Amino acid sequence: MIKVENLFLHYRGKTILHDINFSVAENEFVCLVGESGSGKTTLLKVIAGLLKQSRGTVLKEHHVSMVFQSAALLPWLTVRENIEFPLKTAGKDYDTGLIDKTIKEVSLSEHQHKYPRDLSGGQRQRVGIARALVVNRKILLLDEPFSALDIKTSIELRQDLLRLWKQNNLTIVMVSHLVEEAVELADRIVIMQAGKIRREVNFHLERPRELESKSFLKVVDHVKELIEN
Repeated sequence: MIKVENLFLHYRGKTILHDINFSVAENEFVCLVGESGSGKTTLLKVIAGLLKQSRGTVLKEHHVSMVFQSAALLPWLTVRENIEFPLKTAGKDYDTGLIDKTIKEVSLSEHQHKYPRDLSGGQRQRVGIARALVVNRKILLLDEPFSALDIKTSIELRQDLLRLWKQNNLTIVMVSHLVEEAVELADRIVIMQAGKIRREVNFHLERPRELESKSFLKVVDHVKELIEN
């Protein structure tokens, strides 16, 4: 679904991304982790087409949708109008049934006529996810989507994301600042450091994952050790 080959990004005389090579298979869930400034979000934006690489290629089988740290909602539009917005601005005909289905999938049916100011942080992020899904149900990119939320809401949304991933056979690439979150969600973890991919960690844990199990904590400790050393 996604293949990045020999990718470099230079900015103001500095190399931000250095010879990036990796691929993501159909229906795979991949998390990018690493210290702040390691290039995770920059790489995600290049894959999304929001930044242009200096050299190398990004191959995608489909268009992608992206969910940001902030839901970036338009405050003068209702929940439903925010979700419809990218389709309307593109001048596309769209199925109102798909809008209804997506709103229901993210548990916003009772809130679809509210404005962003009347929503909780978790509800606003659900709108951002729904907006991405109505544009594209193939490849979803997420940039630390739960980092600004409280623990309880973050746990709920991670479970919702896993459900949406399975139901819609999505391919997901997500940036996370929490190793535990990455191990809970991903099939594979890509560790970045100083604009390079340092390691890729493949692991097999049954779902749903037991977050206190020895096998889960062993993977978490292994990834943290690779990041720190």
